[in-house]
Amino acid sequence: MKKTTLETFKCMMCGHEYRENVEKGEDREWSCPECRSNSIRHLKRSDKEGEPPA
Repeated sequence: MKKTTLETFKCMMCGHEYRENVEKGEDREWSCPECRSNSIRHLKRSDKEGEPPA
């Protein structure tokens, strides 16, 4: 069983931010759950655990 982490993503089309579980080394194409765009960026972790980056 692979280890998963909760990561934050942001859609570059509609600006929707969401969190999703990701397996280390996983290679998949992400899509926005709001507008279905595949222009998704992985956001870096914030200094404060549990808070999305500003």
